[in-house]
Amino acid sequence: MFGGSGLMRHQGCVIFVPFSAPGDEVSLKITQEKKNFKIAQIEKILHPSPDRVSPPCPHFESCGGCQLQHLSYEAQLKAKRSFVAEALGKEIEIVPAPSPWHYRSHLRFNLRKEGKGFHYGFIATDNASLIEIQECPLFSPETSLFSSLKTLSLIHI
Repeated sequence: MFGGSGLMRHQGCVIFVPFSAPGDEVSLKITQEKKNFKIAQIEKILHPSPDRVSPPCPHFESCGGCQLQHLSYEAQLKAKRSFVAEALGKEIEIVPAPSPWHYRSHLRFNLRKEGKGFHYGFIATDNASLIEIQECPLFSPETSLFSSLKTLSLIHI
């Protein structure tokens, strides 16, 4: 996996497949062709990976914040170990969160000016659009951040 996308090679070309899981058998459609790689989207999952799960987030596949929710937690940890090992050039221990959900205490929102105010949200998978969300299954429920941010979005600067 690379950044949440599965990798495959076809006729010597690397193809990135977002939202695929290791072991999936899929039917693909090439959506972008670059000089050294291609990007494909899954048209149909023929045989799902044993590591594939149903993502709990209603914004999955449109929000760019979580690319691994379609993997079991064990498969997510394995992918994260691989990402870190590749980035640092060495293996390190990845400590699992006490729960696979509601473990984040920090989120980074983006603001977009509209009229005299601002809208907040996460950057979408297209790296341009803003996804306004009402909940995030990774964020700790002990905070009322989402309800308090509704008032912040009405502030005029």
